[in-house]
Formats: sequence, C-alpha cells, structure tokens
Amino acid sequence: MCIFCDNKLREVIAQIGCCCDELESGAKTSNIDELRIRAYDNFTKLPKVLPKTLTNLWIELCLNLVELDNLPPCLEDLDIDICPKLIKLPDALPLTLKNLKLDQCEKLIKLPDVLPSLLNILCINTCNSLIRLPDVFPLSLKLLFIDQCEKLIKLPDTFPSSLTSLTLQNLPSLTKLPDTFPSSLIFLTLQNLPSLTKLPDTFPSNLSKLVISSIPKIKKLPQIEVTSKEIMIFECDHEIYEAPYFGDRENKYLRIQKEWNENGSIPTMPVRLYMFTRDLVSKKSKMIF
Repeated sequence: MCIFCDNKLREVIAQIGCCCDELESGAKTSNIDELRIRAYDNFTKLPKVLPKTLTNLWIELCLNLVELDNLPPCLEDLDIDICPKLIKLPDALPLTLKNLKLDQCEKLIKLPDVLPSLLNILCINTCNSLIRLPDVFPLSLKLLFIDQCEKLIKLPDTFPSSLTSLTLQNLPSLTKLPDTFPSSLIFLTLQNLPSLTKLPDTFPSNLSKLVISSIPKIKKLPQIEVTSKEIMIFECDHEIYEAPYFGDRENKYLRIQKEWNENGSIPTMPVRLYMFTRDLVSKKSKMIF
C-alpha cells in the first residue's frame, strides 16, 4: 500500500497515509511528474489537489475507487488497472492526454463524450459494463485496442484517418463495424466476434498484418490486397474459404506471383497466408511465396 512518486531521477517511496497528506497539502510534491497509486482500499476519490506538474498517473488495485476528478491539467498518460467500482471518468479529460488505458474496470459504463484531441493510444480491456464509446474519436488516434467488453454493442460510424493499429476481440455483443476502415491502417485484428454478421467491403491496401478469427457468422471475406505481408484466418465458417479471393487457391497464388513477376513488384517479404478450419483436428498452416 504505497504511493511511488518518480521525480526525474529521484524516487520517493512512503506509506500511503503520509503521502496522501502531502498530496493534499502540496508539500514536497511541486516537482513530481510521475505518480503511482497502488492497492489502497480506502481510496474512493482522488486527492483534491494533485501536483500540477504531473504527466503520468497510474492507479492500480484501488478496489473502492468510484470516480476520478481533479486530474492535473498537464497529464499525458493515464493508466487505470483493476478498479472494479470505478463508475465514470471525468466529463472532460485533460487536453494534454495522449495515452489512456483502462483495464478491469468492471463497472465503467461509458467514456467521456469528447476525448482529448491529442489522444494517440486508447486501450480498453475487461470493462464488461461498457455499453458505448464516443461517437467520434480524435483525429490523432493511432492505436485502438478493445478486448473483453461483453456489453459493447456499437462502435463509432467512422475511424479517424490517423489510425494505424486496430484490435477488436472478445466482444460478444458487437453486431456492426464501420462501413470502411481508414487507409492508414497497418495492423488489423478481428477476433472472437460471435454476433458480427458483416465485414467492410474492402480492407486497406497498406495492411501489413491481418488476423480474422472466430467470427462464425461471416460467410464472405472482402477483397484482400496481396500487399498484406501476413494474413491469418482461422476458426471461421467453411464458406469463408470459398470467397473470391480464396477460390481456386493454388491457381490464384500462381497467377498473383506471375503478375508480380511481370510488374517487377515482388514484395521484399514473403506473403504468409494461414487458414485454419474449425473442425481440423491437426491445424495446419500454408505459406505462399
């Protein structure tokens, strides 16, 4: 039950009560830029006054923390882990916030309607009461990771054009994706989405890695550009392997390779294609090129 305060090269480790008093009074904390609060069950709210210089805040295993207020104005990283009673975040997060990570906040229902315009990374894991996300993500967002959110039904209608990495997995209630993915996307993982019935018609041509797994209601894949370096498709319906891209597979591969040779555009990395069916006892992979 300690607060760890990193002040550049100096680390202060003290008992929680003493540190809370110091945080409340502002004594000896004026230069703190990193703060970690861990395993303090008496914490229901943050101290009224946190150091204004604080840029990184980690809150872990505060089992009775209900809400967050009074976040410092210069905060850039906010990491909240295993706070099962946390109901809400502030309506307005600090404008400077770049990274937001929420893990095992079981009672968190929603995020603020407007996220900070500088946000680069948003990771949400095991927030099983989360029903909705903001209608619009900030244009700065580069990485979006959502896992184990049982009640999440809907995503925003569009993703920002800056997004390069998207992971959506273990979302049993999600029924719909946006109609298109941004062309900036490089890494895409769609995994264990049992209620999803449709994928976008096309995937971005810049994809470096694509993983599609355990989406049983999907019968057809969109066109997949052969520039993707690694494609993994497994635990899906048999019909998905007869989609246009995979029809007559061996001839398709030979034709693609011939076109690459003729155009002088053979990729520097081999394209790897893994396809697993649900009822294979011994799962095998196939590498092309």
